[in-house]
Order: sequence, then structure tokens, then C-alpha cells
Amino acid sequence: SDCSHDTTVAIKTLRLERDFLHEYHELHRRDAVAMERLTASPYVMDIYGYCGQSALTELAFLEKGVDNLYRLSVSLRGNDTPYVLKSKLQIAAMTSLGVAHIHNAGLDNDGAERSGNNPPAIAHYDINPRNIIISKSGKPKINDFNVAEFLTWDPATKSQQRCGFESRLHEPWWRAPEEMILYANITGNKMIEVYPKTMLSEKVDVYSLGNTLFVLLTGMEPRGKEHKAQRFKNVSNIVAHGEYPSFGKYSNSTDPAVEAIRQAILLCLQPDPNIRTSAMEIAKRLLAALDQIK
Repeated sequence: SDCSHDTTVAIKTLRLERDFLHEYHELHRRDAVAMERLTASPYVMDIYGYCGQSALTELAFLEKGVDNLYRLSVSLRGNDTPYVLKSKLQIAAMTSLGVAHIHNAGLDNDGAERSGNNPPAIAHYDINPRNIIISKSGKPKINDFNVAEFLTWDPATKSQQRCGFESRLHEPWWRAPEEMILYANITGNKMIEVYPKTMLSEKVDVYSLGNTLFVLLTGMEPRGKEHKAQRFKNVSNIVAHGEYPSFGKYSNSTDPAVEAIRQAILLCLQPDPNIRTSAMEIAKRLLAALDQIK
């Protein structure tokens, strides 16, 4: 504990049951480099040092029940007082800003910061409510950059064409349609699997942000929680075809906080990544809605 700065830190190390393999080193390297790049963001976990398989980071708030956004959202399920709904809108705006900060991380370019004309630099690639801790101050902070992608583009092209990255993970619970494996029966019990061929961009994070905000608003998982193993293929097809989750009782709510979050979710869950909005645009919309609420 750093008493002079009133800060408690955590040491993250390799699990005792794991060997020192290159794949684990690479996971920790990505985590550390991404957090170091994002030091300026108040909505990303702080890192203070890194070496090999170990890192010194900010300590997540460990009060049982509210240490991450998932548990907080579940604990607030059914609590729709004006104060709680406004608080959800605040958390939604801050979380969206965190994702925007990731996409707009600074890059070294002859000492200059990246301009607004440059393509996004980092994709978190695993945005979900369990990877967003709730700090002691109640502020959401994005964590776990182990599978982050450092994005590249072609500066020789007029539009600085993005190179994208290959889809490596396909779980349907939080991920985007362009990441899904499509399952189809051809004859009898024989099934074919069609793997995604499209190169991915930071827009997968925006879709996952929509699912995360859905949990914040409703306290429920957008694709259901029970019997995931049995439903995996069916849910993969549902996501691949761009179907939206049901908002239940929040579908027709006229509460301004609910309306703002619901509209943000729908924008995030746009099936086509080419027209899906940006995290910064979502953050701006939510902040504007927050300004309108007394």
C-alpha cells in the first residue's frame, strides 16, 4: 500500500500451475503495454510497473457484490428509482468513454500524438461487464487487456486503409456478428461450420459495449445465462443473423435515462460493422442525455 498517495496496488503474477511459456508472456505483454498506453484515461485500470510475467497495477475494489460492472448490475436489477437510473446513465457514459479512449490511444509518431484523422490504435477485444471493475470511488474502469489487438493501417493510402485482424474468439455471449461461426444442418445430423472470413476492427468492441450496457440497464445477460453449452450453436446463429435482444419492461419506458441507454445499445448492436457507430459517438450521446437530466 502506498500511504503517501492513498493508493493500494496489486501484484499480478503467473499462476502457479502454469509454466513460463511464450503464449502466457505474450498475454501479459499485451495487457501491460495497453494499460501503459492508456495511463491518461480515468476509465482504464492503472499500471505502475511490468516485468516479464508480473505487473504492478491498481487494486480493484473488492467489496463483495459490486467489484465489477456485472455484479453491480445484477444487484440493481429491478431497482428503477430516478437516482439509480441516472447513476446507470453516468456509468454508461463513463464506460463508453473508456472504450473510446482505448480506440483513440496515443501513438508515438516523431513525438506527436495521434490526430483525429488517424485510424484507431487498440482494440480491447474482450469488452464485457466482468472486465469492467468498479473502483472505490464508484468509477468504472476497464481491465484485462490480455487479448488486446494493436491495430495497424497502411499510411500510403489516402484513407489510411486499416489492415484489421483475424477473428480468434467466437463466443456468442458478448461478441459481434462478424466474429460468429455459422452453424447449418445439411442432411440429417450432419452439420457444417462456416468460420468468419472478414477481418475485424475496433468495431467489435462497440458491439460488445452494447451488450455490456444492456446488462447495466436490465441486470440480465442479452443472450441468456442458463445452459450456455447446449445453446452455443443456436445463439451463435442468432447473433450472426443480427437479431437484437429483448429489452423486456424497458422496451417502452419513457424515462430519459432509460431511453438514452436503450438508444445507445441499439446503435452499438448494429449488425454491419461498416455502419456501426463509434464508441466516442456513443459517449457523446450519453453525456448529452445526462446534461438534460436534472
